[in-house]
Amino acid sequence: MPCICHPTEFPFTCPRHRARMQKRFYELCAGINCTPEQSARYRQAYAEGRGPGQQIHELQANTSLDCRWRGPVLRQVECRPCQASGQSRFVDVHACQQFGQCTLHNAGVRRDGAASPLVSVCATCPTRLQKPPATTALPAPEQRNPPRQNLVFNFRGNPGDCLQDSFRGASAFLVCGGPSLRELDLSLLNQRGIVIAAVNQAAATHVRPHLWFTVDAPRNFHEAIWRDPAIAKFTKRKYSNHSIRTRQGNEWKDAVGVWPRHLPNCWYYEHVSEWKPQEFLTSPRPTWGVTVAPNARSCMLVALRLLYWLGFRRVIVIGADFQMTADDPYAFHDPANDAKARSNNRLYHTLNEWFSELRPHFAEYGYEVLNATPGGQLNAFPRVSFEEAVRQCTSSVPLVETVVGHYR
Repeated sequence: MPCICHPTEFPFTCPRHRARMQKRFYELCAGINCTPEQSARYRQAYAEGRGPGQQIHELQANTSLDCRWRGPVLRQVECRPCQASGQSRFVDVHACQQFGQCTLHNAGVRRDGAASPLVSVCATCPTRLQKPPATTALPAPEQRNPPRQNLVFNFRGNPGDCLQDSFRGASAFLVCGGPSLRELDLSLLNQRGIVIAAVNQAAATHVRPHLWFTVDAPRNFHEAIWRDPAIAKFTKRKYSNHSIRTRQGNEWKDAVGVWPRHLPNCWYYEHVSEWKPQEFLTSPRPTWGVTVAPNARSCMLVALRLLYWLGFRRVIVIGADFQMTADDPYAFHDPANDAKARSNNRLYHTLNEWFSELRPHFAEYGYEVLNATPGGQLNAFPRVSFEEAVRQCTSSVPLVETVVGHYR
């Protein structure tokens, strides 16, 4: 059959057609199906500047195919069209914020033994050059991509790696339980374009989140959170078979035989007790702090790590007052004494230092954390007003004025 790679028989036209022909060339030719006469014509076309290998490398240098998601070159693989023509040239494989890895064309990549199956082809990429939403942190060329890894498991113990990057490029509000929550109009969060994440009891008293994180025993949190199927709950793996508590009369008692693993939409993670800020976003197990001096542990650490793993690249923190008093410890009613207030304030001081250490590593990976808490002592993250953060998150989602015409 005729060789479809020769430009004299099947000339290149636009980048989309060119990419399609490169794919067919890669599958059918590469010097395998060509007759000696066709190979000779191919080499002649290459010598005259018309060969597919040259067209491919012109495409690689074409700035019109620049993409905001494309990162630095990870490796190079040998170009199969050039190899078939007796030449030795290479194809760049880039880091890609959207698909992990990408190349401007797939010549030599799909059958490269070291290549990832996730290599995307920019010339046919449906999201290439599309402007990301205003709430998305755009990756700079020097930013690195997260490793592919599994951090959570379902109730059967099966890995939940399919959840990684499922919220790719999105923003989220992380709701903590400080008294300042009472100053915010939290009804603004119930709009399209906003993902709500929460820690601890704030999910029972102030918001109904999409995502919820905890590091403590299940019995410490309200039964309504555990039984709500619309909340994706992330807790320690060892707590999958610990009882929750239910209210009986005026008392809270353990619900016999009711464990998180029996309840809907629960996910489990293995954690570590260490502080290595340079590995915070790459460690296969999230850290919750340390159990030795300064003995600082926090659910916020786990929440920020898992939110990044889920694909969020912008997190707005609210309710993180980072100052506790015995008479007004939380946004909800839960008495505390002076000793507990002093202990938590020491923790907040340590967390401020740790978050400051994390900021350059967050910037390296394109992860932006902002503080929209009114007042408070969380000074490690840049501040933004709550209303402005809501406006930015909702601006990327259009209002639904009519649906007429969509079925046509």
